[in-house]
Amino acid sequence: MTNVLIIGAGGQITAILIPRLQAEPTLKLTLFGSDAANLPYDNITKVSGDASQLDDLINVMQNQDAIYMNFDNLAITKLVIEAMHETGVKRIIQAGVLSVYGEVGRTFCHLE
Repeated sequence: MTNVLIIGAGGQITAILIPRLQAEPTLKLTLFGSDAANLPYDNITKVSGDASQLDDLINVMQNQDAIYMNFDNLAITKLVIEAMHETGVKRIIQAGVLSVYGEVGRTFCHLE
């Protein structure tokens, strides 16, 4: 079982990503965000916290194998990396801001 922590779990990209990852039987997801308890996912660990607080990040990263960040904020990225060093997490995937340069020509939507 691979434990994956998703930081910023309430975004547009994660709305597509989370259900797909939930379908993978070898993954166990933890969702982290300011209001994670109210995210619309069942049978998943949800932890509310503040990504700008090192202690919150260290607490949620315990026993995680990989981190996915759904935003790019330099100050928070530095804190996440510091928490990774503290907890021994070695893998991170970071998604930037969708269409920040207009590279997405229409509203982002789920395509099958």
